[in-house]
Amino acid sequence: MDQTSKGGYYLAVAIRAGGSSRPTEHRDPVPAIGRAASVLRLVAAEGVTPLGPSELARRLHWPKSSLANICISLTTSGLLRRVDKGYLLGPAVGALGVAYRAGMDEVTAFHRACGEVLADHAYTVQLAMLSDGIDVIYLACHYGTSPIRLTSAPGSKLPATSTATGKALLASLPLKEVEARLAAGPLPRLTPHTITTAPDYLADLELVQKRGYALDDEETLAGVVCIGRTVPQTDHPHRLAVSITLLKPQANPTVLAGLGNTLAILTDRIGEALGVGPGTAASAFQAGALRGSGTSSNILTSTSEAGH
Repeated sequence: MDQTSKGGYYLAVAIRAGGSSRPTEHRDPVPAIGRAASVLRLVAAEGVTPLGPSELARRLHWPKSSLANICISLTTSGLLRRVDKGYLLGPAVGALGVAYRAGMDEVTAFHRACGEVLADHAYTVQLAMLSDGIDVIYLACHYGTSPIRLTSAPGSKLPATSTATGKALLASLPLKEVEARLAAGPLPRLTPHTITTAPDYLADLELVQKRGYALDDEETLAGVVCIGRTVPQTDHPHRLAVSITLLKPQANPTVLAGLGNTLAILTDRIGEALGVGPGTAASAFQAGALRGSGTSSNILTSTSEAGH
């Protein structure tokens, strides 16, 4: 994949993470830019499936004539490109994406930390961030000496409810926010092992505290296990998490415990590079507690304290 193609992935990350494609209720200071951004988010969310003017207008609840003018302007600027059945993201997105990725300190910190902590490591390691809903978006991947090639390439997204990174990220949120996200729709089933009910999912998040890391036990892909942990951070714009992937036959308790310690060190190192003091993640791992910010209880602390 060339630099422009990679850039397209990363601008799509920024677009997808920016929120819903439907217009919001607040007054936009520059409505035309807000409407153009809504079109780009919607086209990005469809990936390689073109969206025609009629479908875009229907989904956005706009007059087709207004939508057509926006699409013409975006196509002229190279942010969209016209194909037989509609619109896809244009080549200018790739160039912007390269610049966006170059400014992503977290990706640089991730690769540097992997090089320092995971020398001669066999496993596949990924960095992801939480979207506004119940998805995680993958930002970077580090392949070990015996890598597992995954479909979750940088820029792609998967349900936070089944992935180890997603579980760790949702577990770091206040309880009410987790419940609101889970109530937004049915939990997607990816394998027979995927948890699909909110009560069972909340109970699984309680186990994250007891283990000290989140576990995806064949819930996203049959035969594959992932463990995940959040990156300690303060004012970073997006919550981040890292996962380590291994095959199910390798995932015995001893191996998982060892990888949990490795993951704590790795996320600590990334957090330090992002300006968080040393020892945060490793201390949380050893204490078996992941805390939310301020006075709001997160799902882990709420379920744990209820048992005392």
